[in-house]
Amino acid sequence: MAKESKLLESFLVTFLATIYCFSLSLCCPQYQKEALLQYKSMVFPSNSTDVLGDLDSWTSTTDCCEWGRVTCGSGTASKQVTALDLSVIIRDGVLILTSDILTPIFQLQTLVSLDISHCDIQGEIPGTGFANLTQLAYLDLSANSFSGSIPGELFSLTNLEYIDLSGNTLGGPLNPKLSSLRKLEQFFLDHNKFSGPIPSSLFSLTGLTALDLGTNSFSMEIPYGISNLSNLTYLRLNNNRFHGGISPLQKLANLETLDLGNNDLSGEIPAGLFNFSSLRHLNLGGNKLILRNPSIAPKSMFGRLSLRSCNISGKFPTWLVNQTSLSLLDLSDNNLIGTYPHWLSDLQLATMILSDNKLRGSLPSTLFQSQNLRTLVLSGNSFSGRLPDSIGNATELTVLMLSDNKFSGLVPESISNLSNLFLLDLSVNRFSGNFPVLAAWLAYIGLAQNKFHGTLPQDLRNQNNLYYLDLHDNNFTGKIPALHSSPLRVLNLRNNSLEGQLDNLPNSGFLQILDLSNNYFSGKIPASLRTFSWIVGTPVALVDVIRAYLENKDIKSPGFDVIWKSFMQKFPGQNVAIYSFLDLSRNQLSGEIPESLGSLKNLKLLNMSYNKLTGRIPSTFGNLTSLESLDLSHNTLTGEIPRTFGQLLQLSDLDLSNNKLRGRIPTGPQMDRLNNQSFYANNSGLCGIQILVSCDGKPSPPKPEIEVGGEIWFSWEMAGITFPMAFLSTIVVLYIAGYFQIEQPKRPRVYVRQFI
Repeated sequence: MAKESKLLESFLVTFLATIYCFSLSLCCPQYQKEALLQYKSMVFPSNSTDVLGDLDSWTSTTDCCEWGRVTCGSGTASKQVTALDLSVIIRDGVLILTSDILTPIFQLQTLVSLDISHCDIQGEIPGTGFANLTQLAYLDLSANSFSGSIPGELFSLTNLEYIDLSGNTLGGPLNPKLSSLRKLEQFFLDHNKFSGPIPSSLFSLTGLTALDLGTNSFSMEIPYGISNLSNLTYLRLNNNRFHGGISPLQKLANLETLDLGNNDLSGEIPAGLFNFSSLRHLNLGGNKLILRNPSIAPKSMFGRLSLRSCNISGKFPTWLVNQTSLSLLDLSDNNLIGTYPHWLSDLQLATMILSDNKLRGSLPSTLFQSQNLRTLVLSGNSFSGRLPDSIGNATELTVLMLSDNKFSGLVPESISNLSNLFLLDLSVNRFSGNFPVLAAWLAYIGLAQNKFHGTLPQDLRNQNNLYYLDLHDNNFTGKIPALHSSPLRVLNLRNNSLEGQLDNLPNSGFLQILDLSNNYFSGKIPASLRTFSWIVGTPVALVDVIRAYLENKDIKSPGFDVIWKSFMQKFPGQNVAIYSFLDLSRNQLSGEIPESLGSLKNLKLLNMSYNKLTGRIPSTFGNLTSLESLDLSHNTLTGEIPRTFGQLLQLSDLDLSNNKLRGRIPTGPQMDRLNNQSFYANNSGLCGIQILVSCDGKPSPPKPEIEVGGEIWFSWEMAGITFPMAFLSTIVVLYIAGYFQIEQPKRPRVYVRQFI
C-alpha cells in the first residue's frame, strides 16, 4: 500500500502542476519539455554514471522554463523556450556524441539563441534540422568535431546575427549563398579546413562587425571587395595562404583588431594602416611584408603589436616609446641592431619577443623590475655579459628564453625566486658554475651547450611537473639523481661526464626521447626501459596548454637535436610528432641487450654503439616496425643477426660493424637494400647477398628485384619533428589552465538578448 500511495501522490503532483501551468499559461508547452527530456536521455543514457550538473534539474515533474540552461519568453498561449545554453556539458563516459542528438532540439521552433559549443559532437551539421529554427539570431557550434561543409540550409536562417563555427573540421570552399544572411554581424570560422577563395558574396554583408577566417587554408590575394565591410572592428585572416599586398585594408578605419599573421603576404606595409586611431591589436608577423619607414608616428595606441619578420633594419623604432598601453611586443626575426634600449623597460610589457635579431650588449637591470613581465624571449641574438641579479624581481615570469646568445658567468641565485616560471631555456650560451637552484614548478629546463659543471642536484626529483630536461654538452659529473616518478618526456644528457648505472631513470612510462650518449655510464641496460615511450601519441592536456600559450604569441617552441646517420640534426619545435629516440652510445655499458626492448614499437632511432655489450641481438627487435636507424656497432655481440630483421620495412640506416656476428644476413624487402658493406664490416663470420659473400660454400643467390608498393610513410629528410610535452596530473593541468591566462585579442563582446 505504501508503494501505491507514493505513486498516487506523484501522479497528483504532476497532474496538479500540469493544470496549474495550463490555466495560468506559466509553463512551457509539453512538446518542448518532452523534446528537451529526450535530448537529455540521449546525452546521458539511463546507465550513465556521469554527473548531470545543470541538467539534473530537467525532470518530468517540473516546468522546463525553470530548468538550468533554459530561457523562456512569453507567448500568446504559453511560455516558449527561446534560448538554450548546452555548452560544455561535462561527460566522462565513452559514448560518442553524433549530430543525431540534436534532433529533439529541432522541434523547438521558437528558439532565438542556441549554444552547443564545446560538446565534442561528431558528424555533419544537420542542415534539414536547422532549417526548422527560422527565428534563430544567435548560433554557436564552436569547439566540436563537426565535419563536411556548411549546409546550405544554414544560410536560409535570415534572422541570424551571430554565427560561430570555429574549432571544428569543416572544410571545402565557402558557399556563396551566405549573402542571404543580411542581418549577420559576427561570423567566426577560424580553426577549420576551409580552402579556396573568399566568395565575393561575403562582401555584401555590410553589417559585419567581426569576421574571423583564421587558421584555415584560404588562398588568394586579399580582395578589394573587403573594403565594403566598413563596419568591421575585428578582422582575423591569420594562418592561411593569402598572398599579395594588404592595401585593400586601408579603408577599414574602424578596425580595433587586425590579425594577418603567418600568411604569404608581401610588399610594403601601407602607412595609412597606422593612422587608424581605434586600432589596438595589430599582427603582421610571419609574412614577407616590409616596413620601409620605421620612424612613423602611429595614431594608434596599441595593446598588442607584432611586426615579426617585417624587414625592420637598424635601431629600435623610437616611436615605440610613446606606446604606453602595450602589453605584447613582437619584433622578432628582423635585423635590429644595437643594444637593448633602457626606455623599453619603462613600457612595463607583459610579453616581449625580440628573438632572431642582431642585438648585443648586456641587459639592463631595470628590465626585471617589472611586475607585469610574464614572457621574455630574446633568443638568437648576441647579448652578452652576466644576467642581472635583479632577475628574481620579475616574479610573474612564466617563460624565459635566452638561448643562442653569449651570456656568461653564473646564473644569479635570485632566479630561484621565479616561482611561476614553467619554461626556462638558457641553452647555447657561456654560462658556468653549478646547476642553478630553480623553483619546483618548471615544466621545461634547457641548459644545453654551456659550461655548467658539478653534480646534478638531488632536488631534481622534486620537479614533479618536469617534462623536458636538456643538459647536453656541459661538464656535469656524478650520477643521475633519482627521477623515478618524474613525468619526463625528453631527457638529454649527451656529452657530459656522468657515470654510474642506469637505475635512476624515470619509470613512469612517459619517456619519449632519451639521449645519454658520450658519458661514462656502466652496468647493464635496465629491462625497465621496456616502458619507454609506451604512451607516445597520447594527447596530454598540459601539452596543449603550453603549446597554445607559445603559439598564441607566435613563439617558436624550443627544438631539440639528435645524432642522425652520424650527423647532428636539429628538429624544430613548431611541429608536433609522435616518434621516439633512444641513444645510449659511447658509454661503458655491458651485459646482454634486454629482450624487452623489442616492445618499443614507436622507436625511430636506437643507438647502442661503442659500448661493451655481449650476447645475441634480441630476436624481438623484429617488432620495432617503426625503426629507421639502428646502430649496434663497436660492441662484442655474437651469434646470428635475427631473421626477424626482415620485418623492419622502415629501416634505412643500419650499422652492425665491429662485432663478432656470424651466419647469413637476413633478407627482406628492406634488408636486401641495406647492401653497404660498411654496415657489416669486421664481422668475419657473416655472409649473404648484401656483402656478396656466399653462405655454406654455395654461390650467392642473385639479388632479387624487390617491388615495394607505396611509399615509406615517413622520411626524416623531408619532415621536421618534435615531441609532445609531458604528463601532469589533472589538478596541475587545471591549475595551469586557470593560472596562465593565454593572451589573445578578445573577440567582440556578444550581447545575448534575454528574450522576454
